[in-house]
Amino acid sequence: MYANPNDVKIRYGFHSFRPRIEFITAHEDKLNIIKWYVIEHKRSAKFLFGWNPKIDDPNTTDFTKMLDTLVMIRLYRKNE
Repeated sequence: MYANPNDVKIRYGFHSFRPRIEFITAHEDKLNIIKWYVIEHKRSAKFLFGWNPKIDDPNTTDFTKMLDTLVMIRLYRKNE
């Protein structure tokens, strides 16, 4: 079940806002985000799903099961 977008509020430091929400459904977009994540956030990726940057290659790894399971959203300030 998805949250009602009107119920979502982001707090960043002392600032808060109600974001515009975009669900990312295209596998290609999700794949690009996952590849970026494992390259830029190696330690977190290792902790979250066992990514080993010493032996795993983002260009040859099959992320199909992960893409099918993950629900990804992009949050924007409403004026963006």
